[in-house]
Amino acid sequence: DLETVFTWVATKDACLRWAGPKVTFPIDLVLIQDEINYSKSNSFVIRIESIVVAFGQLFETEKGRYHMARIIVKPSQQGFGYGSDLCTKLVERARELKGQQVSLKVFKDNHVALGLYKKQGFLVNDDSVGQVIVMTKSLTSQ
Repeated sequence: DLETVFTWVATKDACLRWAGPKVTFPIDLVLIQDEINYSKSNSFVIRIESIVVAFGQLFETEKGRYHMARIIVKPSQQGFGYGSDLCTKLVERARELKGQQVSLKVFKDNHVALGLYKKQGFLVNDDSVGQVIVMTKSLTSQ
């Protein structure tokens, strides 16, 4: 699935915004698995029939706290709710794992993603720095 996802990341800037500064561009299938700590247990996809339309990861950062990362939707499939579906799936997985909180990072100018995360109940965190906003969602009160 990673090879498919790479085709959605066409520029160095897009790579930085999707995967962060630790991922080299052009993306290398061997290197990226280590760069993003890829495993089948922390990486999730949404498929429509056999086609991958969304990808994201979920990591435990400390006991009871999870972080959603590298959320991306195939460009031709954006606007159909797959990003929302994937976020819901990641939050549900964090709950299954007895998570108390889930977080994510998003660029300030990514208005579509910001709107999606706010609809999902994420709040802007005081840890936000520069162009990146940190958002969190409590899983204990829901």
